[in-house]
Amino acid sequence: SKPILVPENQSVPNNKVVDIPVPAIPQAPSTTAEITAPLVSASTVVNEESIKQTQKNLRKVVVLLPDRPSLAEVNRDIEKGIRAAHQHQPHNPHLQLVVLHDALSGEALMQKANAYTPDWIIGPLTKSDIQSIQSLTNERHIFLNRLDGPTTSLQIGLPLEDEIDQLLSQFQPQQGQLLVVASNDAGDQRLLTHLNQKAKALAFNLTSVTVEKQNPDLRDWLIREGGIQSSQDRIKRLTNLVKGDFSDSPPQSRQDIQALIFLGNAKQLRSIMPSLSYYRINWPVYATSRLLPSKSTDPFNEPELNGVSVLTPPYLININTPAPTSLFEALGWDSYQLLANPLAHSANTQTGKLTNQNNQLHRQLIWMQIQDGRLVNRKQP
Repeated sequence: SKPILVPENQSVPNNKVVDIPVPAIPQAPSTTAEITAPLVSASTVVNEESIKQTQKNLRKVVVLLPDRPSLAEVNRDIEKGIRAAHQHQPHNPHLQLVVLHDALSGEALMQKANAYTPDWIIGPLTKSDIQSIQSLTNERHIFLNRLDGPTTSLQIGLPLEDEIDQLLSQFQPQQGQLLVVASNDAGDQRLLTHLNQKAKALAFNLTSVTVEKQNPDLRDWLIREGGIQSSQDRIKRLTNLVKGDFSDSPPQSRQDIQALIFLGNAKQLRSIMPSLSYYRINWPVYATSRLLPSKSTDPFNEPELNGVSVLTPPYLININTPAPTSLFEALGWDSYQLLANPLAHSANTQTGKLTNQNNQLHRQLIWMQIQDGRLVNRKQP
C-alpha cells in the first residue's frame, strides 16, 4: 500500500521571498524572554517537553535554497518537505517560514537571511554553498548536507556511507568473507573505498568484485573465484575415480562467504541474480537504498530480487501518517523536525533514525526484505 500523500503545493518562483505561515490564532504579544529562549545544546540532556517548549517560542525560520543550475527540482522538494512537516504538525501556529531562492554569494545570502532576524536558519544544500557561509553561521543553523568534519552548526544529509556502516554491523568478522560487488561507476567506487576502510578497521575479510556499470556480469568471477570451476573439477575427478555418473550433481559454491553486499541499483542486480540462481548459490544478498526508487509514488515490483535484504528510508514505507514522497522532501521534513532539537529527540524522522555525533546527524534505516517482488518487514538477524 502507498503512503498517504501530502497535497500538492504550488511551486515558489525563483528569486522571490515567500512567507509561509499557517493560519494564526490570537495571542498575546511575544516577550523578549520568549524570543530569546535558551538554545537546546547538543551536549545537553533534554526531554521531549523542554524541546516542545523551545519550539513553541520559535517565531521565524529562514530557509536558504539558493538558485543553482540543476537544483530547481531538488529545491522544490526540500521546500515542499519543510512545508508539509509545518502544516502536518507545526511547532507553533505563529512560526513564519521565509524561503530565499536568490542566486547570491554566500556572504550576501547570509546578510539577507540575518536581516530577517531569524531564530533558526535551514540550508543550503550543496557543500560548496555551505563552505562559503560556514564561518558566518552559529549553533542555530541546520545545514542540508554533511561535510567531512564537525561544525558549530548542525549537519543533516543523505550520505550512503551511513548505510555502509549499518550494513557491516550485521556481520561478524570470524564468520567468513564478505563478497562486495560494485560497478565501475565513480559513486560505487567511492562507497567501496569507504567500505574497505571500515572493514579493515573492524578486521573483516573482504573480497571485492568490480563489474561493468551498463552490463554487470558476475559469471566469470563465480566460475573462477566463487568455487564453481573447482567444484566441477572435483565432480569430474569423482566420476573418473568411481566410474559413476555424477553429471546431475550441482557444483558447490564457496562456503567461506557469509554474505554478498551489492552497492548498485536494482537494474544492475537484476543482471546478476540469474547467475546466482543458475549455480544454486545461496549466499544472503544485502543492498543499500540505491536498490529502491527515490519516490514513494514510483512503482516497486522486483520479483527477480526476491530474498534480498535492503536498507529502506522510513518515508518509502510510511503508511500511517502524511509523509514525504521523495528523498529530498524527506530531507526537508527532517530538517524541520530538528529545529531547536539538535539531538533529534523523539523526532518523527523520514530519512532514517538520527543520532548526533559532533553536530553531524547519522542515519539508521529500516531493514526490509523483498518477497514476491515487494518490500516486507524483515526481522533483524
